[in-house]
Amino acid sequence: MNIDGVCLIDPFFKGNLQEIRRLLGLASVPVATVFCRDALKKTRTASIYTIGTNGDFRSSVGEYLGGTLGFGTLRATFERLGTAFEESDIDPVLRELSQQEEETVRICDKFLRRFDPPTVVIFAGASYAEFAAQALDHYLDADIRFLGTRNPGGTSRYPAALVTGLTQVKTIIGQHNPDLVLGSSFERSVSGNRAFYGITPPLRGVVRLAPVPLAGVNGTLFFMEQVLNACMDKSRKVP
Repeated sequence: MNIDGVCLIDPFFKGNLQEIRRLLGLASVPVATVFCRDALKKTRTASIYTIGTNGDFRSSVGEYLGGTLGFGTLRATFERLGTAFEESDIDPVLRELSQQEEETVRICDKFLRRFDPPTVVIFAGASYAEFAAQALDHYLDADIRFLGTRNPGGTSRYPAALVTGLTQVKTIIGQHNPDLVLGSSFERSVSGNRAFYGITPPLRGVVRLAPVPLAGVNGTLFFMEQVLNACMDKSRKVP
């Protein structure tokens, strides 16, 4: 199985790669080539099947079985993988996924008993922006007011457009007045005192040592954990 969508400037690429390797190992599926992380000679032994970690950086090598951002997408991808690889065993992955999604629902329901659903504006690559919007909408009943993407993406049920400058970012934040902003250090600089979480480069002024993911089971868990903590921290600071 190939893994694609690995981009070396993505702050989550190491964590994404570790997480998808872990899940493929649970399913007894070997990793062939990582695009674009492996040496050129590894492309000669690429698999005929590929799964992705970030749809903005598709390799177009092999038959694409799907992405790994979000529980629903991950489940569908591994079900297709189980059909493609007769020797695989996807049950351990599906069990872990169901257990962790149940825990996510429980924690988010607990949050919503104390706090209102957040209003959100997201600035990122189209793939990460869509993942974040769907996760926050589904688990937190968030009001997704705008997706400001850095590249053209597919169709979205959320208001979305390409955003190319900081002046435009500032206007969008002022217009939609969100509780939570997701983006980079650029967006943070014009977010005022709103809750913020960084999901796209550059992420300056933040120490990053652990290879944390956005893809896979642990990627969604980490993302929701960080957003919930950002929202709760902001709420505690409100007089």
